[in-house]
Amino acid sequence: MGLAATYLKMNEFDQAKDILEKSLPHAPSEQGFDWKSHSYRLLGHIEACHEKYQDASRLLRLAINLSPKSVEAQYDNALYCAHTGDHASVSSSLASAIEGSPMYWRTAAVASDLRLVLPLVERTRAEYLERGRSSHAKAIELARNACASASRAVVRVEGVNSRLKLLRPRPNDQSWGPIAEPFECDKALRQSTRVLAAASSAKLDDYIRCLEATESAGVVERVAIQAAEMAELERTKLLNRLEHARCMLQNERAESISKSKSVGITFTIIAYFVGSLGGCLSRVQTVTGHPVSIFYPISAYINVGPIVALCVAALFTLIGMFRYQSLEPPLDAEDHN
Repeated sequence: MGLAATYLKMNEFDQAKDILEKSLPHAPSEQGFDWKSHSYRLLGHIEACHEKYQDASRLLRLAINLSPKSVEAQYDNALYCAHTGDHASVSSSLASAIEGSPMYWRTAAVASDLRLVLPLVERTRAEYLERGRSSHAKAIELARNACASASRAVVRVEGVNSRLKLLRPRPNDQSWGPIAEPFECDKALRQSTRVLAAASSAKLDDYIRCLEATESAGVVERVAIQAAEMAELERTKLLNRLEHARCMLQNERAESISKSKSVGITFTIIAYFVGSLGGCLSRVQTVTGHPVSIFYPISAYINVGPIVALCVAALFTLIGMFRYQSLEPPLDAEDHN
């Protein structure tokens, strides 16, 4: 086969044809490609060089039947059928060639053989260009929707993290407080947005550019979907940190109130006994008629000791309830929404 190609380059068509015809019975078939197809295509090229386009087209049909996905055979058949006037074959073969290898969309515009059927070629190219633009518009719309969804997911993450920023730092607790920004999901979203802007502003006067921009939009959509999934994972982690902080604050509030109650009870007992002692001394003064000088200034009020004790207990309980709330902001349950 290599020797036949060498003869073709040297325009030694008879020697090349002899080698190709002898290779047909021995041509292998592998991975869906029959090498007989390649031989038939080169034989068709030889016939076309002799301007025997009917024979060339016949040989190319044999090549296509053996390997329908051979874009080279499809394109060559379109060239030869342009000379035979077989417009249907030109259209179908050229479409198959462009479908398999978009580069033929550009090649067909400058092929001298296809000038014989230029209106047909231009119509085929226009159809593919319109198809490319349509695919591009759909891909851009899907990518924008994916980016919008990812953006909403990132905003939800930032919302939970902003709640955690209100907490006082606790360096010794790694599971406390917010996570450093920017988030990985936010980085992915920004990258997607930049690529989407480039894909949206691409010039769509060329079918290949349409395909490239469409592929870029598809990449944007996939990355945006991944960013949304990452955002949900990061939000779950933040919600866990939020729940951890909420539980700790509830426990600490309960502990603070308990301590305040203990202090209040202690002061109640002290005040009660002081009041009782004062009452006893006042009673002694009344019975003996001799005032106890050190308690004399408060002797008029000493019998209200139990009332003072209750007021002190209530005061310390209220202090316990509100003191911790002034140290840390409340973490509302609405953060889970």
